[in-house]
Amino acid sequence: MNRLTLLEALFERAADGLLITDREGIILSANPAFWMLFGIPRATTQVST
Repeated sequence: MNRLTLLEALFERAADGLLITDREGIILSANPAFWMLFGIPRATTQVST
């Protein structure tokens, strides 16, 4: 397993809610725990790709 794959798996499976934003506060990525913790349906939130 390469390092990037390992980090992606860690991000997706973390029990803590993790959120990555750019300097303007635009959400770039969030893990499933974040959406569940804050009760925000992911489908209703725009995430930049």
